[in-house]
Amino acid sequence: MADLDTTVFAASKSFYQTVGKIEGNVVSSPVSCLYALGMLFAGSNTHTRKSMAKALQFPENLTETAAKFEAVSHALKGLNGVELSIANKVFAAEDINITLDYVTLLSKSFMASAENADFKRPEVATAKINDWVNAETKGLIENLLNDPLETTTRLVLLNAMYFKGQWDSQFNRKNTIMTQYFWGNREIYMEVPMMYKKDYYMCANLPDFDAKAIAIPYKGGDMNLLVILPNKYDGLYKLTEKIDRLYDLKSIMSKMTTAMVEVILPKFKIESTIELKPYLREVRVQFYLHFIMIE
Repeated sequence: MADLDTTVFAASKSFYQTVGKIEGNVVSSPVSCLYALGMLFAGSNTHTRKSMAKALQFPENLTETAAKFEAVSHALKGLNGVELSIANKVFAAEDINITLDYVTLLSKSFMASAENADFKRPEVATAKINDWVNAETKGLIENLLNDPLETTTRLVLLNAMYFKGQWDSQFNRKNTIMTQYFWGNREIYMEVPMMYKKDYYMCANLPDFDAKAIAIPYKGGDMNLLVILPNKYDGLYKLTEKIDRLYDLKSIMSKMTTAMVEVILPKFKIESTIELKPYLREVRVQFYLHFIMIE
C-alpha cells in the first residue's frame, strides 16, 4: 500500500492546495476525485494519459495504475466496524460505443460500471444520473444535478461515497452543550451544540504548526477521525498554509501518545460544490477528448 499511499497523498495535497483557496467552509474528498480521474485515465489515449500521469503523479503504465486503484478498492471494502461503500459510474453519450475491455477494467479496478445516456434529452439524462446517485448514497443526495445537462455533453464521470460509523467510545447525548464556535477570530462566533467527552485518546502537541492533534477512533479499529486544531483563535489560516507538511500524516500519528483529555466537538452538517476546472488547470492536465476504450 506504500506506493498507493504516496500517489493518493501527493494528488490529495495538490487537490487541497487548489480547493482550499475557496472562501468559506469546504468539504472535499480527494479520493473521490481521483477515482473519477482514474476512470478517465483508463479510457484515454496515450497523449492524454501522459498529461494526466505527469500532473496527477499516476504511473504512466495503465496496468500499474489500475493495480493501484484495485488495491485501494479492496482495502476500503475490507474495513472493520464501519459501513463504507464506494460506487463509480461512467455515463457516455448514446453514439459512443463502450468497449467490453473498458467495462471489465472499470469493474475490476475501480468498483465502477458504464452505460450510455441520452444527453440529447437533458431532463431524462439528468433524472437518470440523479436516480443513480440517490440510490448509491442511500437517499442522502437526492438531486446531485439541479439543472439539466447541456445537450452537447459527451461524458459524465461520477463517484458516490457513503460512510457510516460509530465512535469506538460513544459520546453521551446528555453531555451535549451549547457553546461558542469561533469563525477565525474572537469577535465572530455563534452558539452551536457541542458533543463533550472526557476520556483517553491518542493526541499530540504540534509546536511546528502551533496546533494540537487528536485521533478519535471508530469501532473496528481501522479508521480514525484526525482533528488538527490551531492553538489560537485566528490560527486556522496560517495552519492551512502549511498543508504540505500537514499531509505527512504518518509523522503526525507517530508523535501521538495516550492521554486523558476533554474533547468538545461540534455537531455539524456541511455540503459544498467544487468546480474542478481550476484544479485541473493548476496541475496542468490537458484533455484531448479522444478515447481508446470508449470509441
